[in-house]
Amino acid sequence: KAEKTFDKTFGYQRNFVETYTTRKEFIKNPNHYFTALMGLPANEKALAFKLIRESGIPMMPSIPTSQAQLALKIFNRLKKGVEVAVKSSSIGI
Repeated sequence: KAEKTFDKTFGYQRNFVETYTTRKEFIKNPNHYFTALMGLPANEKALAFKLIRESGIPMMPSIPTSQAQLALKIFNRLKKGVEVAVKSSSIGI
């Protein structure tokens, strides 16, 4: 009720991602949450994904859509692997 009262008092246009009920749904049933999110109109969906990225909510893993993105993802994974190997080979000096 507090959310609705705030929105009405200040004229705030709350996005789908920002509502209490959808945050609660995300915790209880993430699959249903993302299904509902995908059913939004394009402009609301874009804004919702932007808000999700900014808030730090873990999303679905990103899938590379081009060869450059795939190469960058592979390079970053290799870099992390080399860093782990270097750390594990040191004797802590």
